[in-house]
Amino acid sequence: MRVRQREAADTAAVESFLARNHSLRVARLGRLEIPLHHPAFLAETDDGRFAGLLTYVLDRDRGWCEILTLHAAERRGGAGTALIAEVERLAATEGCERLWLITTNDNVDALRFYQR
Repeated sequence: MRVRQREAADTAAVESFLARNHSLRVARLGRLEIPLHHPAFLAETDDGRFAGLLTYVLDRDRGWCEILTLHAAERRGGAGTALIAEVERLAATEGCERLWLITTNDNVDALRFYQR
């Protein structure tokens, strides 16, 4: 699994992936956000297939990084774990004291994943 920063050439694939995951717009702190407008990491398999996406919001002034969206093409394939590890590295490099996210309590799969 390889994780890299999203590039401009990835826009169409990322937008399509977000659409398939019903995440072209997401709620965040009482507002609707467009994840495509935020920085992102892409996970790719060793043979170059799209494996997952994590979008985030970085607030250096407040010292935190928020995971805005996280989706994997396949469950239990390692993409989510690899993406979380990459955003953790970014947050540490940027001096963030807090890495956080919000999910709904009906998203049981996400809750299980984040608890691990």
